[in-house]
Amino acid sequence: MSQTAKARLSALFFYGCVAVLCTWPLAAHITTAIPGTEGDNFLFVWNQWHIFDSLRHLNNPYLTTSIAFPFESNLVFHTLAIVTGSFSALLQFFLPLTLAFNIILLLSLVAAAFGTYMLVEYLFQSRAAAFVAGLIFAFNAYIFQEILGHFQYTSIFFIPWFLFFLFKALREASSPYGALAGLVLALSLYNEFYYTVGLGLLALCLLLWQVMYNRKDFIRAKEALIVLALTVFILGSPLVIASIKTLRDNALPVPRPEQVALYSPDIRSFFIPSTQQAVYGNSFKAYYAQVGYHASVIYISYTLFALALLGFFATKKPSRQQRNVWLLNATLFLLVTLGPVAYVARPLFPLPYMLATHIPLINNILVTPRFIIFVILALIVLAAPGIKMLYERCSSRLLGTLFLIGVCSLYIFEVMPLPLPLSSTKIPALYYELAKDSEGYTILELPFALSTSFYTLGNGTSPSKTQYYQTAHHKKLLSAWISRVPDTYYSFYASIAGLNYLIAPDKPLPEASAASLAAQAKKNFATLHIRYIIVHPEYYSHDQLTHTITFLNQTYKQDPEFKEGMLIYDLRRQ
Repeated sequence: MSQTAKARLSALFFYGCVAVLCTWPLAAHITTAIPGTEGDNFLFVWNQWHIFDSLRHLNNPYLTTSIAFPFESNLVFHTLAIVTGSFSALLQFFLPLTLAFNIILLLSLVAAAFGTYMLVEYLFQSRAAAFVAGLIFAFNAYIFQEILGHFQYTSIFFIPWFLFFLFKALREASSPYGALAGLVLALSLYNEFYYTVGLGLLALCLLLWQVMYNRKDFIRAKEALIVLALTVFILGSPLVIASIKTLRDNALPVPRPEQVALYSPDIRSFFIPSTQQAVYGNSFKAYYAQVGYHASVIYISYTLFALALLGFFATKKPSRQQRNVWLLNATLFLLVTLGPVAYVARPLFPLPYMLATHIPLINNILVTPRFIIFVILALIVLAAPGIKMLYERCSSRLLGTLFLIGVCSLYIFEVMPLPLPLSSTKIPALYYELAKDSEGYTILELPFALSTSFYTLGNGTSPSKTQYYQTAHHKKLLSAWISRVPDTYYSFYASIAGLNYLIAPDKPLPEASAASLAAQAKKNFATLHIRYIIVHPEYYSHDQLTHTITFLNQTYKQDPEFKEGMLIYDLRRQ
Protein backbone atom coordinates (compact mmCIF):
# COMPACT_ATOMS: atom_id res chain seq x y z
CA MET A 1 0.00 0.00 0.00
CA SER A 2 1.33 3.45 -0.94
CA GLN A 3 2.04 6.17 1.61
CA THR A 4 -0.79 8.24 0.13
CA ALA A 5 -3.30 5.42 0.59
CA LYS A 6 -2.08 4.80 4.16
CA ALA A 7 -2.42 8.51 4.99
CA ARG A 8 -5.95 8.60 3.59
CA LEU A 9 -7.00 5.51 5.51
CA SER A 10 -5.51 6.96 8.68
CA ALA A 11 -7.42 10.22 8.12
CA LEU A 12 -10.64 8.29 7.50
CA PHE A 13 -10.19 6.32 10.73
CA PHE A 14 -9.35 9.50 12.64
CA TYR A 15 -12.48 11.28 11.39
CA GLY A 16 -14.58 8.28 12.39
CA CYS A 17 -13.16 8.45 15.91
CA VAL A 18 -13.78 12.21 16.09
CA ALA A 19 -17.38 11.71 14.89
CA VAL A 20 -17.97 9.27 17.74
CA LEU A 21 -16.17 11.48 20.29
CA CYS A 22 -17.91 14.73 19.35
CA THR A 23 -21.38 13.15 19.37
CA TRP A 24 -20.85 11.22 22.61
CA PRO A 25 -22.81 9.57 24.19
CA LEU A 26 -24.70 8.84 20.94
CA ALA A 27 -22.57 5.79 20.13
CA ALA A 28 -23.45 4.25 23.49
CA HIS A 29 -27.18 4.65 22.71
CA ILE A 30 -27.04 4.24 18.95
CA THR A 31 -30.10 1.97 18.77
CA THR A 32 -32.27 3.81 21.30
CA ALA A 33 -31.71 7.56 20.95
CA ILE A 34 -31.06 10.38 18.49
CA PRO A 35 -29.31 13.74 19.04
CA GLY A 36 -31.24 16.74 20.28
CA THR A 37 -34.07 17.57 22.61
CA GLU A 38 -37.69 16.92 21.69
CA GLY A 39 -38.66 19.17 18.79
CA ASP A 40 -37.87 18.98 15.08
CA ASN A 41 -35.43 16.10 15.54
CA PHE A 42 -38.08 13.36 15.38
CA LEU A 43 -39.40 14.78 12.11
CA PHE A 44 -36.20 13.75 10.35
CA VAL A 45 -36.45 10.20 11.64
CA TRP A 46 -40.00 10.15 10.27
CA ASN A 47 -38.65 11.49 6.96
CA GLN A 48 -36.29 8.54 6.58
CA TRP A 49 -38.99 6.05 7.52
CA HIS A 50 -41.38 7.68 5.03
CA ILE A 51 -38.82 7.29 2.22
CA PHE A 52 -38.30 3.65 3.20
CA ASP A 53 -42.06 3.05 3.35
CA SER A 54 -42.52 4.71 -0.05
CA LEU A 55 -39.78 2.62 -1.66
CA ARG A 56 -41.14 -0.54 -0.09
CA HIS A 57 -44.60 0.09 -1.51
CA LEU A 58 -43.33 1.69 -4.76
CA ASN A 59 -45.04 5.00 -3.95
CA ASN A 60 -43.91 8.51 -4.84
CA PRO A 61 -42.14 9.79 -1.69
CA TYR A 62 -43.00 13.38 -2.62
CA LEU A 63 -46.73 12.74 -2.15
CA THR A 64 -48.44 11.46 0.99
CA THR A 65 -51.87 11.21 2.58
CA SER A 66 -50.50 9.64 5.76
CA ILE A 67 -50.18 13.03 7.50
CA ALA A 68 -52.38 16.13 7.29
CA PHE A 69 -55.26 13.83 6.37
CA PRO A 70 -57.44 14.15 4.25
CA PHE A 71 -55.06 16.17 2.06
CA GLU A 72 -52.55 14.65 -0.33
CA SER A 73 -49.54 16.66 0.78
CA ASN A 74 -46.80 17.62 -1.66
CA LEU A 75 -43.36 17.19 -0.05
CA VAL A 76 -41.24 18.71 -2.82
CA PHE A 77 -40.46 21.71 -0.59
CA HIS A 78 -40.39 19.66 2.60
CA THR A 79 -37.04 18.97 4.30
CA LEU A 80 -37.11 15.39 3.05
CA ALA A 81 -33.33 15.07 2.34
CA ILE A 82 -34.18 12.30 -0.06
CA VAL A 83 -30.62 11.22 -0.91
CA THR A 84 -29.46 10.56 2.65
CA GLY A 85 -32.96 9.28 3.35
CA SER A 86 -32.61 6.75 0.53
CA PHE A 87 -29.29 5.52 1.95
CA SER A 88 -31.06 5.11 5.28
CA ALA A 89 -33.95 3.29 3.57
CA LEU A 90 -31.53 0.71 2.18
CA LEU A 91 -30.21 0.11 5.70
CA GLN A 92 -33.75 -0.12 7.07
CA PHE A 93 -34.33 -3.30 5.08
CA PHE A 94 -31.82 -4.90 7.48
CA LEU A 95 -31.53 -2.61 10.53
CA PRO A 96 -33.87 -0.84 12.97
CA LEU A 97 -34.86 2.71 12.06
CA THR A 98 -32.97 4.46 14.87
CA LEU A 99 -29.76 2.57 14.14
CA ALA A 100 -30.01 3.29 10.40
CA PHE A 101 -30.65 6.98 11.13
CA ASN A 102 -27.63 7.33 13.42
CA ILE A 103 -25.32 5.42 11.08
CA ILE A 104 -26.22 7.78 8.21
CA LEU A 105 -25.69 10.78 10.48
CA LEU A 106 -22.22 9.68 11.57
CA LEU A 107 -21.21 8.61 8.06
CA SER A 108 -22.32 12.00 6.72
CA LEU A 109 -19.89 13.73 9.07
CA VAL A 110 -17.06 11.37 8.14
CA ALA A 111 -17.80 11.79 4.40
CA ALA A 112 -17.70 15.58 4.80
CA ALA A 113 -14.36 15.45 6.62
CA PHE A 114 -12.81 13.04 4.15
CA GLY A 115 -14.13 14.97 1.14
CA THR A 116 -12.48 18.11 2.47
CA TYR A 117 -9.26 16.13 3.05
CA MET A 118 -9.27 15.03 -0.60
CA LEU A 119 -10.02 18.55 -1.83
CA VAL A 120 -7.28 20.29 0.16
CA GLU A 121 -4.75 17.54 -0.52
CA TYR A 122 -5.40 17.97 -4.25
CA LEU A 123 -5.24 21.78 -4.17
CA PHE A 124 -2.12 22.11 -2.00
CA GLN A 125 -0.35 18.75 -2.14
CA SER A 126 -0.22 18.70 1.63
CA ARG A 127 -1.54 15.84 3.75
CA ALA A 128 -1.01 17.87 6.92
CA ALA A 129 -3.18 20.76 5.70
CA ALA A 130 -5.75 18.29 4.37
CA PHE A 131 -5.86 16.47 7.71
CA VAL A 132 -6.67 19.64 9.68
CA ALA A 133 -9.03 20.95 6.98
CA GLY A 134 -11.25 17.87 7.12
CA LEU A 135 -11.57 18.14 10.88
CA ILE A 136 -12.53 21.81 10.85
CA PHE A 137 -15.06 21.55 8.03
CA ALA A 138 -17.05 18.60 9.37
CA PHE A 139 -16.89 19.35 13.09
CA ASN A 140 -17.70 22.97 13.86
CA ALA A 141 -20.06 24.96 16.06
CA TYR A 142 -22.61 25.41 13.27
CA ILE A 143 -22.84 21.66 12.59
CA PHE A 144 -23.09 20.88 16.29
CA GLN A 145 -26.04 23.26 16.49
CA GLU A 146 -27.83 21.74 13.48
CA ILE A 147 -27.21 18.21 14.77
CA LEU A 148 -29.68 18.93 17.57
CA GLY A 149 -32.61 18.76 15.19
CA HIS A 150 -32.13 20.07 11.65
CA PHE A 151 -30.36 16.98 10.38
CA GLN A 152 -30.56 17.79 6.68
CA TYR A 153 -28.06 20.60 7.31
CA THR A 154 -25.49 18.14 8.63
CA SER A 155 -25.25 16.61 5.14
CA ILE A 156 -22.48 18.95 4.04
CA PHE A 157 -20.44 16.23 2.35
CA PHE A 158 -21.78 17.19 -1.09
CA ILE A 159 -19.87 20.49 -0.87
CA PRO A 160 -16.23 19.29 -0.77
CA TRP A 161 -16.83 16.33 -3.06
CA PHE A 162 -18.39 18.55 -5.73
CA LEU A 163 -15.46 20.96 -5.53
CA PHE A 164 -12.94 18.12 -5.62
CA PHE A 165 -14.43 16.74 -8.83
CA LEU A 166 -14.86 20.24 -10.28
CA PHE A 167 -11.19 21.09 -9.79
CA LYS A 168 -10.16 17.71 -11.20
CA ALA A 169 -12.35 18.36 -14.24
CA LEU A 170 -10.88 21.84 -14.74
CA ARG A 171 -7.22 21.04 -14.17
CA GLU A 172 -7.17 17.71 -15.98
CA ALA A 173 -9.77 18.57 -18.64
CA SER A 174 -11.50 15.35 -17.63
CA SER A 175 -15.06 14.67 -18.80
CA PRO A 176 -15.50 11.75 -16.35
CA TYR A 177 -14.71 14.10 -13.47
CA GLY A 178 -17.08 16.62 -15.00
CA ALA A 179 -19.80 13.95 -14.94
CA LEU A 180 -18.98 13.13 -11.30
CA ALA A 181 -19.16 16.81 -10.35
CA GLY A 182 -22.51 17.07 -12.11
CA LEU A 183 -23.77 13.95 -10.35
CA VAL A 184 -22.82 15.28 -6.91
CA LEU A 185 -24.42 18.67 -7.64
CA ALA A 186 -27.63 16.99 -8.82
CA LEU A 187 -27.73 14.79 -5.72
CA SER A 188 -27.19 17.88 -3.58
CA LEU A 189 -30.19 19.49 -5.29
CA TYR A 190 -32.39 16.56 -4.28
CA ASN A 191 -31.05 16.55 -0.74
CA GLU A 192 -30.76 20.17 0.36
CA PHE A 193 -31.74 23.33 -1.54
CA TYR A 194 -29.71 25.81 0.55
CA TYR A 195 -26.38 24.09 -0.02
CA THR A 196 -27.08 23.60 -3.72
CA VAL A 197 -27.69 27.33 -4.14
CA GLY A 198 -24.44 27.96 -2.27
CA LEU A 199 -22.55 25.49 -4.47
CA GLY A 200 -23.96 27.11 -7.60
CA LEU A 201 -22.82 30.54 -6.45
CA LEU A 202 -19.40 29.22 -5.41
CA ALA A 203 -18.92 27.37 -8.71
CA LEU A 204 -19.85 30.50 -10.64
CA CYS A 205 -17.22 32.53 -8.78
CA LEU A 206 -14.55 29.87 -9.35
CA LEU A 207 -15.36 29.58 -13.05
CA LEU A 208 -15.28 33.36 -13.52
CA TRP A 209 -11.88 33.40 -11.83
CA GLN A 210 -10.77 30.61 -14.18
CA VAL A 211 -11.90 32.62 -17.21
CA MET A 212 -10.07 35.73 -16.01
CA TYR A 213 -6.78 34.18 -14.94
CA ASN A 214 -6.53 30.73 -16.53
CA ARG A 215 -8.46 31.10 -19.77
CA LYS A 216 -6.41 28.50 -21.60
CA ASP A 217 -7.13 25.85 -18.98
CA PHE A 218 -10.80 26.87 -18.99
CA ILE A 219 -11.05 26.45 -22.75
CA ARG A 220 -9.18 23.15 -22.56
CA ALA A 221 -11.74 21.92 -20.00
CA LYS A 222 -14.82 23.13 -21.89
CA GLU A 223 -15.92 19.59 -22.79
CA ALA A 224 -15.71 18.54 -19.16
CA LEU A 225 -17.79 21.57 -18.16
CA ILE A 226 -20.38 20.80 -20.83
CA VAL A 227 -20.62 17.24 -19.50
CA LEU A 228 -21.04 18.66 -15.98
CA ALA A 229 -23.84 20.99 -17.08
CA LEU A 230 -25.63 18.27 -19.05
CA THR A 231 -25.41 15.85 -16.13
CA VAL A 232 -26.95 18.39 -13.76
CA PHE A 233 -29.62 19.31 -16.31
CA ILE A 234 -30.64 15.71 -17.07
CA LEU A 235 -30.63 14.51 -13.46
CA GLY A 236 -31.94 17.68 -11.85
CA SER A 237 -34.69 18.59 -14.33
CA PRO A 238 -37.36 16.28 -12.84
CA LEU A 239 -37.07 17.98 -9.45
CA VAL A 240 -36.91 21.49 -10.94
CA ILE A 241 -40.01 20.80 -13.03
CA ALA A 242 -41.78 19.30 -10.01
CA SER A 243 -40.82 22.36 -7.93
CA ILE A 244 -42.18 24.80 -10.50
CA LYS A 245 -45.36 22.75 -10.85
CA THR A 246 -45.75 22.60 -7.07
CA LEU A 247 -45.41 26.37 -6.75
CA ARG A 248 -47.89 26.87 -9.58
CA ASP A 249 -50.53 24.40 -8.34
CA ASN A 250 -50.30 24.69 -4.57
CA ALA A 251 -49.78 28.41 -3.90
CA LEU A 252 -47.19 27.68 -1.22
CA PRO A 253 -46.29 30.62 1.03
CA VAL A 254 -42.99 32.36 0.32
CA PRO A 255 -40.99 34.05 3.10
CA ARG A 256 -41.47 37.78 3.14
CA PRO A 257 -38.30 39.92 3.32
CA GLU A 258 -39.17 40.94 6.88
CA GLN A 259 -39.43 37.25 7.87
CA VAL A 260 -36.00 36.54 6.40
CA ALA A 261 -34.66 39.63 8.18
CA LEU A 262 -35.83 38.13 11.48
CA TYR A 263 -33.15 35.47 11.08
CA SER A 264 -30.33 37.87 10.18
CA PRO A 265 -27.68 36.80 12.70
CA ASP A 266 -26.12 39.22 15.12
CA ILE A 267 -22.69 40.09 13.69
CA ARG A 268 -21.13 39.57 17.13
CA SER A 269 -22.03 35.86 16.87
CA PHE A 270 -19.08 35.25 14.55
CA PHE A 271 -16.94 35.67 17.67
CA ILE A 272 -19.25 34.29 20.40
CA PRO A 273 -18.83 30.56 21.14
CA SER A 274 -21.87 28.31 21.15
CA THR A 275 -23.60 27.57 24.44
CA GLN A 276 -22.85 23.91 23.70
CA GLN A 277 -19.12 24.33 24.23
CA ALA A 278 -18.23 21.82 26.92
CA VAL A 279 -16.27 24.06 29.33
CA TYR A 280 -17.34 27.70 29.03
CA GLY A 281 -20.45 27.49 26.80
CA ASN A 282 -22.84 28.29 29.66
CA SER A 283 -21.24 31.72 29.94
CA PHE A 284 -22.86 32.77 26.66
CA LYS A 285 -26.44 31.65 27.33
CA ALA A 286 -27.47 35.17 28.37
CA TYR A 287 -26.11 36.60 25.10
CA TYR A 288 -27.95 34.12 22.87
CA ALA A 289 -31.16 34.51 24.88
CA GLN A 290 -30.94 38.28 24.47
CA VAL A 291 -30.64 38.27 20.67
CA GLY A 292 -33.65 35.95 20.25
CA TYR A 293 -34.44 35.11 16.60
CA HIS A 294 -31.03 36.51 15.62
CA ALA A 295 -29.21 33.96 17.80
CA SER A 296 -27.95 31.72 14.99
CA VAL A 297 -24.75 29.87 15.84
CA ILE A 298 -22.26 31.15 13.26
CA TYR A 299 -19.18 30.98 15.48
CA ILE A 300 -16.13 30.33 13.29
CA SER A 301 -13.50 29.70 16.01
CA TYR A 302 -10.43 31.73 16.82
CA THR A 303 -8.21 28.82 15.80
CA LEU A 304 -9.57 28.95 12.25
CA PHE A 305 -9.36 32.75 12.13
CA ALA A 306 -5.69 32.59 13.16
CA LEU A 307 -4.86 29.83 10.67
CA ALA A 308 -6.64 31.69 7.85
CA LEU A 309 -4.72 34.87 8.64
CA LEU A 310 -1.45 32.95 8.72
CA GLY A 311 -2.29 31.18 5.48
CA PHE A 312 -3.18 34.45 3.76
CA PHE A 313 0.29 35.87 4.38
CA ALA A 314 2.05 32.53 3.86
CA THR A 315 0.68 32.11 0.34
CA LYS A 316 3.46 32.37 -2.21
CA LYS A 317 3.21 34.73 -5.16
CA PRO A 318 2.20 32.22 -7.90
CA SER A 319 -0.78 31.12 -5.79
CA ARG A 320 -2.02 34.53 -4.74
CA GLN A 321 -4.65 34.73 -7.46
CA GLN A 322 -6.20 31.53 -6.10
CA ARG A 323 -5.89 32.94 -2.58
CA ASN A 324 -7.68 36.11 -3.60
CA VAL A 325 -10.64 34.30 -5.15
CA TRP A 326 -11.15 32.36 -1.91
CA LEU A 327 -10.92 35.61 0.05
CA LEU A 328 -13.61 36.96 -2.29
CA ASN A 329 -15.71 33.84 -1.69
CA ALA A 330 -15.36 34.22 2.08
CA THR A 331 -16.51 37.85 1.83
CA LEU A 332 -19.37 37.04 -0.52
CA PHE A 333 -20.77 34.26 1.64
CA LEU A 334 -20.24 36.36 4.75
CA LEU A 335 -22.65 38.90 3.24
CA VAL A 336 -25.11 36.14 2.29
CA THR A 337 -24.91 34.70 5.82
CA LEU A 338 -25.76 38.07 7.34
CA GLY A 339 -29.02 38.11 5.37
CA PRO A 340 -30.97 41.18 4.29
CA VAL A 341 -30.23 43.32 7.35
CA ALA A 342 -27.04 44.07 9.30
CA TYR A 343 -27.87 43.37 12.94
CA VAL A 344 -25.88 44.24 16.07
CA ALA A 345 -28.25 44.20 19.04
CA ARG A 346 -30.75 45.91 16.70
CA PRO A 347 -31.26 46.27 12.93
CA LEU A 348 -28.75 48.74 11.49
CA PHE A 349 -29.00 48.94 7.69
CA PRO A 350 -30.02 46.81 4.68
CA LEU A 351 -27.50 44.51 3.00
CA PRO A 352 -27.22 43.34 -0.65
CA TYR A 353 -29.02 40.08 0.13
CA MET A 354 -32.25 42.10 0.38
CA LEU A 355 -32.33 41.97 -3.45
CA ALA A 356 -32.19 38.15 -3.42
CA THR A 357 -35.45 37.99 -1.45
CA HIS A 358 -37.23 38.99 -4.67
CA ILE A 359 -35.70 36.29 -6.91
CA PRO A 360 -38.05 33.33 -7.62
CA LEU A 361 -37.03 30.06 -5.90
CA ILE A 362 -34.16 31.85 -4.11
CA ASN A 363 -36.83 33.70 -2.15
CA ASN A 364 -37.79 30.37 -0.54
CA ILE A 365 -34.64 30.64 1.61
CA LEU A 366 -35.68 31.64 5.11
CA VAL A 367 -32.56 31.22 7.31
CA THR A 368 -29.48 32.70 5.64
CA PRO A 369 -27.07 31.91 8.53
CA ARG A 370 -26.91 28.36 7.16
CA PHE A 371 -24.57 29.65 4.46
CA ILE A 372 -21.90 30.06 7.16
CA ILE A 373 -20.58 26.64 6.12
CA PHE A 374 -19.29 28.22 2.89
CA VAL A 375 -17.49 30.93 4.86
CA ILE A 376 -15.88 28.19 6.96
CA LEU A 377 -14.82 26.33 3.81
CA ALA A 378 -13.29 29.44 2.25
CA LEU A 379 -11.34 30.18 5.43
CA ILE A 380 -10.12 26.57 5.52
CA VAL A 381 -8.71 26.91 1.99
CA LEU A 382 -7.10 30.21 2.96
CA ALA A 383 -5.59 28.52 6.04
CA ALA A 384 -4.12 25.55 4.16
CA PRO A 385 -0.85 27.24 3.01
CA GLY A 386 -0.13 28.35 6.58
CA ILE A 387 -0.70 24.86 8.00
CA LYS A 388 1.48 23.42 5.24
CA MET A 389 4.26 25.91 5.94
CA LEU A 390 4.31 25.29 9.71
CA TYR A 391 4.24 21.52 9.28
CA GLU A 392 7.10 21.56 6.78
CA ARG A 393 9.17 23.67 9.16
CA CYS A 394 8.96 20.99 11.84
CA SER A 395 12.40 19.44 12.11
CA SER A 396 11.16 15.87 12.52
CA ARG A 397 8.15 13.71 11.82
CA LEU A 398 7.47 13.46 15.54
CA LEU A 399 7.46 17.24 15.90
CA GLY A 400 5.14 17.50 12.89
CA THR A 401 2.76 14.98 14.42
CA LEU A 402 2.76 16.89 17.71
CA PHE A 403 2.02 20.10 15.80
CA LEU A 404 -1.01 18.51 14.12
CA ILE A 405 -2.23 17.06 17.41
CA GLY A 406 -1.89 20.48 19.03
CA VAL A 407 -3.82 22.32 16.31
CA CYS A 408 -6.58 19.71 16.18
CA SER A 409 -6.89 19.55 19.97
CA LEU A 410 -7.09 23.34 20.29
CA TYR A 411 -9.79 23.52 17.63
CA ILE A 412 -11.84 20.62 19.02
CA PHE A 413 -11.68 22.17 22.49
CA GLU A 414 -13.23 25.35 21.08
CA VAL A 415 -16.25 23.65 19.54
CA MET A 416 -16.84 20.22 21.11
CA PRO A 417 -20.31 19.92 22.66
CA LEU A 418 -19.83 17.25 25.34
CA PRO A 419 -22.11 15.68 26.25
CA LEU A 420 -24.43 15.87 23.25
CA PRO A 421 -28.08 15.94 24.42
CA LEU A 422 -30.07 12.91 23.30
CA SER A 423 -33.76 12.03 22.91
CA SER A 424 -35.04 8.52 23.46
CA THR A 425 -36.70 6.94 20.41
CA LYS A 426 -38.73 4.49 22.49
CA ILE A 427 -42.30 4.19 21.19
CA PRO A 428 -45.18 3.35 23.55
CA ALA A 429 -46.43 -0.23 23.20
CA LEU A 430 -49.91 1.05 22.35
CA TYR A 431 -48.78 2.10 18.89
CA TYR A 432 -47.44 -1.36 18.10
CA GLU A 433 -50.81 -2.78 19.18
CA LEU A 434 -52.55 -0.44 16.73
CA ALA A 435 -50.25 -1.65 13.96
CA LYS A 436 -51.75 -5.13 14.33
CA ASP A 437 -55.17 -3.74 13.42
CA SER A 438 -55.63 -4.25 9.68
CA GLU A 439 -58.37 -1.60 9.46
CA GLY A 440 -57.35 1.70 7.88
CA TYR A 441 -58.32 4.76 9.91
CA THR A 442 -57.12 8.10 11.26
CA ILE A 443 -55.64 8.92 14.65
CA LEU A 444 -56.14 12.34 16.20
CA GLU A 445 -53.12 13.12 18.37
CA LEU A 446 -53.69 15.90 20.89
CA PRO A 447 -52.56 18.55 21.31
CA PHE A 448 -53.15 19.13 17.62
CA ALA A 449 -50.41 20.86 15.63
CA LEU A 450 -50.08 21.72 11.97
CA SER A 451 -46.52 22.99 12.10
CA THR A 452 -44.56 24.50 9.20
CA SER A 453 -41.51 26.73 8.79
CA PHE A 454 -43.76 29.78 9.03
CA TYR A 455 -46.54 29.09 11.50
CA THR A 456 -48.00 26.48 13.84
CA LEU A 457 -51.74 26.04 14.03
CA GLY A 458 -52.40 24.56 17.44
CA ASN A 459 -49.90 23.78 20.17
CA GLY A 460 -46.46 24.99 19.15
CA THR A 461 -44.79 23.27 22.08
CA SER A 462 -45.80 19.74 21.08
CA PRO A 463 -42.91 17.99 19.34
CA SER A 464 -42.82 16.05 16.10
CA LYS A 465 -42.69 12.93 18.25
CA THR A 466 -46.35 12.04 17.65
CA GLN A 467 -45.65 12.01 13.91
CA TYR A 468 -42.64 9.80 14.58
CA TYR A 469 -44.95 7.33 16.34
CA GLN A 470 -46.52 6.70 12.94
CA THR A 471 -43.43 4.68 12.08
CA ALA A 472 -44.87 2.04 14.44
CA HIS A 473 -48.65 2.22 13.92
CA HIS A 474 -48.82 3.13 10.16
CA LYS A 475 -52.22 4.82 10.51
CA LYS A 476 -53.13 8.20 9.05
CA LEU A 477 -52.73 11.35 11.13
CA LEU A 478 -54.78 14.52 11.11
CA SER A 479 -51.83 16.55 12.35
CA ALA A 480 -48.56 17.16 10.50
CA TRP A 481 -45.12 18.72 10.62
CA ILE A 482 -44.37 19.80 7.02
CA SER A 483 -41.99 22.53 5.86
CA ARG A 484 -44.39 24.07 3.35
CA VAL A 485 -48.17 23.72 3.00
CA PRO A 486 -50.76 25.86 1.21
CA ASP A 487 -52.62 28.36 3.39
CA THR A 488 -55.82 26.40 2.70
CA TYR A 489 -54.63 23.72 5.12
CA TYR A 490 -54.82 26.16 8.02
CA SER A 491 -58.28 27.41 7.14
CA PHE A 492 -59.56 23.83 6.63
CA TYR A 493 -58.54 22.56 10.07
CA ALA A 494 -59.53 25.79 11.82
CA SER A 495 -63.04 25.45 10.34
CA ILE A 496 -63.72 21.87 11.56
CA ALA A 497 -66.26 22.14 14.35
CA GLY A 498 -64.89 20.44 17.44
CA LEU A 499 -61.29 20.46 16.25
CA ASN A 500 -61.36 24.26 16.22
CA TYR A 501 -61.99 24.15 19.96
CA LEU A 502 -59.41 21.42 20.65
CA ILE A 503 -56.77 23.45 18.80
CA ALA A 504 -56.83 26.06 21.59
CA PRO A 505 -58.86 24.82 24.59
CA ASP A 506 -57.91 27.77 26.76
CA LYS A 507 -61.39 28.41 28.18
CA PRO A 508 -64.33 26.18 29.12
CA LEU A 509 -67.16 26.04 26.59
CA PRO A 510 -70.35 27.94 27.42
CA GLU A 511 -73.00 25.49 28.54
CA ALA A 512 -75.41 26.71 25.88
CA SER A 513 -73.11 25.76 22.97
CA ALA A 514 -71.23 22.77 24.41
CA ALA A 515 -73.79 20.08 23.48
CA SER A 516 -74.23 21.40 19.94
CA LEU A 517 -70.47 21.58 19.32
CA ALA A 518 -69.97 18.09 20.74
CA ALA A 519 -72.55 16.70 18.31
CA GLN A 520 -70.88 18.44 15.37
CA ALA A 521 -67.47 17.23 16.48
CA LYS A 522 -68.65 13.63 16.68
CA LYS A 523 -70.04 13.83 13.15
CA ASN A 524 -66.96 15.56 11.71
CA PHE A 525 -64.51 13.16 13.35
CA ALA A 526 -66.47 10.20 11.97
CA THR A 527 -66.27 11.73 8.46
CA LEU A 528 -62.48 11.95 8.87
CA HIS A 529 -62.39 8.24 9.86
CA ILE A 530 -60.95 9.01 13.30
CA ARG A 531 -60.98 5.85 15.44
CA TYR A 532 -58.64 6.89 18.24
CA ILE A 533 -58.04 10.17 20.01
CA ILE A 534 -54.81 10.09 22.00
CA VAL A 535 -54.10 12.90 24.45
CA HIS A 536 -50.55 13.63 25.64
CA PRO A 537 -50.97 15.50 28.97
CA GLU A 538 -47.34 16.64 29.21
CA TYR A 539 -47.83 19.22 26.46
CA TYR A 540 -50.82 20.93 28.10
CA SER A 541 -51.30 23.42 30.89
CA HIS A 542 -53.58 22.18 33.67
CA ASP A 543 -56.55 24.24 32.45
CA GLN A 544 -56.10 23.23 28.79
CA LEU A 545 -56.00 19.55 29.73
CA THR A 546 -59.10 19.88 31.93
CA HIS A 547 -61.08 21.59 29.16
CA THR A 548 -59.93 19.03 26.57
CA ILE A 549 -60.97 16.03 28.69
CA THR A 550 -64.29 17.64 29.62
CA PHE A 551 -65.15 18.25 25.97
CA LEU A 552 -64.13 14.77 24.79
CA ASN A 553 -65.94 13.06 27.67
CA GLN A 554 -69.09 14.98 26.81
CA THR A 555 -68.74 14.22 23.11
CA TYR A 556 -68.21 10.46 23.44
CA LYS A 557 -69.88 9.78 26.79
CA GLN A 558 -66.84 7.87 28.01
CA ASP A 559 -63.84 8.39 30.24
CA PRO A 560 -60.43 7.90 28.64
CA GLU A 561 -58.24 4.90 29.33
CA PHE A 562 -54.96 5.92 30.94
CA LYS A 563 -52.06 3.97 29.48
CA GLU A 564 -48.29 4.72 29.35
CA GLY A 565 -48.88 8.34 30.36
CA MET A 566 -51.45 8.91 27.60
CA LEU A 567 -55.25 9.36 27.69
CA ILE A 568 -56.85 7.15 25.04
CA TYR A 569 -60.34 7.44 23.57
CA ASP A 570 -61.34 4.38 21.56
CA LEU A 571 -64.16 5.74 19.40
CA ARG A 572 -65.17 2.28 18.24
CA ARG A 573 -66.66 1.70 21.69
CA GLN A 574 -69.56 3.97 20.72
